[in-house]
Amino acid sequence: MAAQDELNQLERVFLRLGHAETDEQLQDIISKFLPPVLLKLSSTQEGVRKKVMELLVHLNKRIKSRPKIQLPVETLLVQYQDPAAASFVTNFTIIYIKMGYPRLEVQKQCELAPTLLTAMEGKPQPQQDGLMHLLIPTLFHMKYPAEPSKVASPFILVEKPKTVHLLLDFMLDVLLMPYGFVLNEPQSRAAPASPQGPGATGASSGQGLPQPPPGMSFYAAKRIIGETPWSPEQLEQCKLGIVKFIEAEQVPEVEAVVHLVIASSDTRHSVATAADLELKSKQSIIDWNNPLIINKMYKVYLGDIPLKTKEGAALKPELKREPVSTRVKLKILPHLLRSRLAAETFPANIQVVYDGLFGANTNNKLRSMSLQFVHHICVVCPDTNKPLGLMLLNGLTKLINEYKEDPKLLCVAYSAVGKLSSRMPQLFTKDIALVQQFFEAMCKGGSRGPAGHPGGLVHDGGSLRPAPGGSVEPYGGSRSCLHGKARGTGPSSGHEVRQHGVCPRSCPFQIPSAAGCWRPEGGGPCGGPAGPQSCPQPEHREGGLLAHAFLPRDGQLHPGEGSPEDENSSKVHRRKFNSPIQPLCVWRDYTVPTHVPCPQCRGQAHHSEPGGHAGQRPRHRALRPEPAGL
Repeated sequence: MAAQDELNQLERVFLRLGHAETDEQLQDIISKFLPPVLLKLSSTQEGVRKKVMELLVHLNKRIKSRPKIQLPVETLLVQYQDPAAASFVTNFTIIYIKMGYPRLEVQKQCELAPTLLTAMEGKPQPQQDGLMHLLIPTLFHMKYPAEPSKVASPFILVEKPKTVHLLLDFMLDVLLMPYGFVLNEPQSRAAPASPQGPGATGASSGQGLPQPPPGMSFYAAKRIIGETPWSPEQLEQCKLGIVKFIEAEQVPEVEAVVHLVIASSDTRHSVATAADLELKSKQSIIDWNNPLIINKMYKVYLGDIPLKTKEGAALKPELKREPVSTRVKLKILPHLLRSRLAAETFPANIQVVYDGLFGANTNNKLRSMSLQFVHHICVVCPDTNKPLGLMLLNGLTKLINEYKEDPKLLCVAYSAVGKLSSRMPQLFTKDIALVQQFFEAMCKGGSRGPAGHPGGLVHDGGSLRPAPGGSVEPYGGSRSCLHGKARGTGPSSGHEVRQHGVCPRSCPFQIPSAAGCWRPEGGGPCGGPAGPQSCPQPEHREGGLLAHAFLPRDGQLHPGEGSPEDENSSKVHRRKFNSPIQPLCVWRDYTVPTHVPCPQCRGQAHHSEPGGHAGQRPRHRALRPEPAGL
């Protein structure tokens, strides 16, 4: 009897819908009867459910042909959140919510936006995505209080961490979505691959899946596009709404930093400017050593790299995220350079370096910033991470050997090797061939090659300082070979090579290394006591190091006479001199035995050339008189 009553009620509703002539009449009937009709779907009677489906099919035809008809969205949202409602009822209820919410006035949409967030908690993922797709366009029109601490916020998310996580993930995908992107899904998709599938390169390789946008997975792109894709103008408004939402402090700042970084790389000026201004205003309060921020940046930058683990094998192909575009990488890297934690995070740091240097979509600017990140790693990382140092050295040597397009970039690479050598000299002590290769490159490079930026050779020379106790043994006779390179005995020996290869301050009185000062303990180079000495020139004196050696009367440095290979090599040591003295000034170029009077000293001193190297002003070095025994 109850089933017959339900059928009669449904029939009367059907008749009233059929007699509705105007849109106003139809809207009144729908607002009054649609929610209770949907509840009839939970009936145990098959005839009742069948009658409800017939009524809904007729109703859909009438509603879709009349876009101005309003649906009772607020009542449907309350019904959708009822925990006692059957899943069959909620599945149909959300259909009419998605159909009716975009028809509401903007003010009413903003009023119901917090209810959308509340309704999605605990619901299936596809339904949550549908509600998110309704909410995001509304954020652009939301009004937020100027002082959130004093006025109640429209979104109360403090006690809903799961909802915040879902919302931020969806927002990140919206910010990564390029304008005008169309996801062409093939009609016949291949079956899911075996667990070895994620190891394949590319999102579409062997899976039958179309290529998603950079930084996104196939599933992420599909849920952002949704049933009704946004136009480029609508997508721009959505991104601006997200930036306004973050600016209003509706979510924790530490969880939204990555979103601002991504938005600042947007191709639309309005979005990029708004995000960049907000990011700059929060620079002072952002902790760039927060693991939550750095790990999220690395994940966005690198995507889902297939790992030979159970977790990596379990990753479905449609969920595998691609690395972000070069434009986004160029925005992320400056913030990684601010972080000490980013430089210490292994292996993500080396993956970023290799991607920037040798990635498929890299460019000169990204290579340059990746080399800056290498410098940052060399300064910050502990010396105990030997695998990291070896991989950095391999990457830098590969870049130096293979990349010949930009000399300035190569100079930065040489300097990075120098910093690495100062932190991990053990990488260079066993094999001197790499250092020798740099000296050869310096001789061949000329003014625009590595000789134009000697930092790599200078720092690399620091790795050749003697071991504690004065022993120079693990280098053997290789040091004399390097001295030959420094003296310019190669095919392209010039003043520039001799000058820059041995001193970071361009002072020609330092031999052979900027990091080591070779001086016999038994006495000074000119026969005086072994006291401190320094160049009197101000630019050379401050913190400078002088390399002292026994010089014969011809003014030329010979192996075995003052060089580290003589019998006093066991006593040589590094020493820093800061006490200025003013004895006789002599400038010796140890490859040119000819001495000429110094015009600056009025004949009281000697220089190899009146004008110095390449016509520069004369430089001076203070030396006591040479010993009579030499």
